[in-house]
Amino acid sequence: MTRHELAMHKARVAHNLADWLGGLYELQAQLRPNSPLETGINQAIANTLQALGNLEKSSCGVSKCK
Repeated sequence: MTRHELAMHKARVAHNLADWLGGLYELQAQLRPNSPLETGINQAIANTLQALGNLEKSSCGVSKCK
C-alpha cells in the first residue's frame, strides 16, 4: 500500500468511527440512565473515542506503521 492509499484508508476508518459514535450518542440519549444497556453504550463510546485518538496519533492508520 502506498502512503496515499494508507492515508485514504485512515480517513475512511475515521469517518466510519465518527458515524458509529454519532449512532451511539443517539442511542444513549434514548436509554434510561444507569441501565445496564446505557452502561454498555457508555463503554462503547469510550472505546470508540480511544480508537479515534489512536488513529489520529498513528502516522498511517495501520497498527504496525507508527
